[in-house]
Amino acid sequence: MYDTPGGHLAFRCAFDKRVAAAVCYFATDIHSHSLGEGKNDDSLQKARDIKGEIIMIHGKSDPHVPPEGRDLIRKTLQEKGIEFSFYEIAGAQRMS
Repeated sequence: MYDTPGGHLAFRCAFDKRVAAAVCYFATDIHSHSLGEGKNDDSLQKARDIKGEIIMIHGKSDPHVPPEGRDLIRKTLQEKGIEFSFYEIAGAQRMS
């Protein structure tokens, strides 16, 4: 098994004020803060830096982002006033 952090990295790119929108497809580990060196990222805390729109796409069967992880991401984006759309695809899971 391997990690594919592309969706998480798209989320982090949105911290740059030049980014008007980002699509985060199966964004791994945002909820668990376990990306990068030391497995201690601060992506959710830095969400306040997002000025553009975020589109989050997750699979309801994705073992990498469980329901409580998706709920935490959605709640954090709402609390920080981020403009976002959040899609959960029935039966979908990330293949890795």
